[in-house]
Amino acid sequence: MVEDLRAGDPQSVGPYRLLGRLGAGGMGQVFLGRSAGGRLVAVKVIRPELAGEPGFRARFAREVAAARTVSGLFTAPVADADVQGQMPWLATAYVAGPSLADAVDTQSPLPVASVLTLAAGLAEGLEAIHAAGVVHRDLKPSNVLLAEDGPRVIDFGISRAAEASVLTQAGTVMGSPGFMSPEQAEGREVGPASDVFSLGAVLAFAATGQGPFGTGATPALLYRVVYQQPDIAHLPGAIRPLVERCLAKDPGQRPATTDLLTELGNAQPTHDWLPAPVTEVLSRYAPPPAGAASGPATQTSAQARRAPTVTSVQARRTPTQAAFRVQPGDAGGQPPRKSRRGLAWALLVTGLLAVLAAAAILVPRVLGGSLLSHAPQPTPSGTLSSPPSPPPQTGGAVSQSATPATLSPSPPAQSPSPVTAQSSATTESPTATGSPTATESPTATGSPTATESPTATGSPTASESATATQPAATSSP
Repeated sequence: MVEDLRAGDPQSVGPYRLLGRLGAGGMGQVFLGRSAGGRLVAVKVIRPELAGEPGFRARFAREVAAARTVSGLFTAPVADADVQGQMPWLATAYVAGPSLADAVDTQSPLPVASVLTLAAGLAEGLEAIHAAGVVHRDLKPSNVLLAEDGPRVIDFGISRAAEASVLTQAGTVMGSPGFMSPEQAEGREVGPASDVFSLGAVLAFAATGQGPFGTGATPALLYRVVYQQPDIAHLPGAIRPLVERCLAKDPGQRPATTDLLTELGNAQPTHDWLPAPVTEVLSRYAPPPAGAASGPATQTSAQARRAPTVTSVQARRTPTQAAFRVQPGDAGGQPPRKSRRGLAWALLVTGLLAVLAAAAILVPRVLGGSLLSHAPQPTPSGTLSSPPSPPPQTGGAVSQSATPATLSPSPPAQSPSPVTAQSSATTESPTATGSPTATESPTATGSPTATESPTATGSPTASESATATQPAATSSP
């Protein structure tokens, strides 16, 4: 999987911006890079000690030129390279999947059907490599990637440039001792048959989780490869004959890739050619988004650039629609339940706040106006006057002249005394042409009664008289 860049790692190599680490090999460090147009590549940066060896750059340039001619469905083609720069590097197409070594080590050996499909894909990839005049020379489980649509062979051809360097002269063997052919272990010339031997060792590892020559120190592994027979007793019966022929000591006894493809027949990869545990892991190797520094991704660069623009336009135009935007997993295109609840609560709170604000403004005005209209008004003489009542409408022009009625407080009576009619303190006699006469006679209890009596002449007069049917109240209003 993609790891974060470490302190000291370059941020870019050539035209590619580095997103993270993919791994390391005998020739250098491998990074995940992205081109300016969004293409993902695996960038292998050559180790400084190799780059500084005389003659390495010339050999590396020849191998890269040959590798660029390879174009097969089950290979990761070379996309770009720089063999003359301060740090030589090679870029190949990025394959979103684990290596065979990681899949077997972290999960389990592959079932028979998956191993047969793997054999067919690797044989076809080797055939394309050999057709271009290139020998892989380092086919091993870590150089086989497992993708959803089949395996991929990577790092073909370039190991030959390092084999002739001073590292080999100092006793270091390039390649993987447990998977290289006897002729390569002895330093002899190698050809396509050497890759077939390595193919047999890779298939044995895929089926059992262990190489056919075991594990141990490099000298012990090289000895077994050259002089001992491989351990294939634990291989399933459907795979054992194929692997046994590929691991023949004599290169002439090994089958060619075309013979392997004929024998394997219809073992072509399908969408479920890998076991379920490995298929579930593939999502972790998805390419990271354009704006991310490292890590897996769930969105392509084009989607990542386009999505914010669409969202912002919708949010500015229709906030309600933006709130009801369908999220992934919503059934039937309905808005999410949480969004509906949140919007309902927001509307309820907004409505309550609006009602409270209106009440805060209107209630003081209404109460204040009502109190002012019913409050007694002071007169110049110090008495209190009540506001006049509006005259009733008679259908014609109304002219009104009113003399305000005055109420004079009387001291508390010590003994009951009758109240005289038409008391000057409680008499109000407005006259209005064409309007009825309104008589208001407060009772002893303080509750007024109103009577209307039009005059015989049609010109009503208004008079108020206080009548008493019982002794007056002991206190004035």
